[in-house]
Amino acid sequence: MCEIESGICEICGNEGPLLRTYFYYGIKCDCHSPEHFELIRHCQDCVPKPPNMTTVYMKPVTKQTQ
Repeated sequence: MCEIESGICEICGNEGPLLRTYFYYGIKCDCHSPEHFELIRHCQDCVPKPPNMTTVYMKPVTKQTQ
């Protein structure tokens, strides 16, 4: 069975059925797996664009000693 997400479009603000568009960045991060992405929920009338800015969370590669 297929479920349809509904809510408010992140682009135009209209309420109704939503589509999901993912923008992938090819960066391994601790906030998503296996690579960083941004998700835009939008109505069928809107064309999503990649966000101007994204935040990536990651752990340090090595520990520094003082």
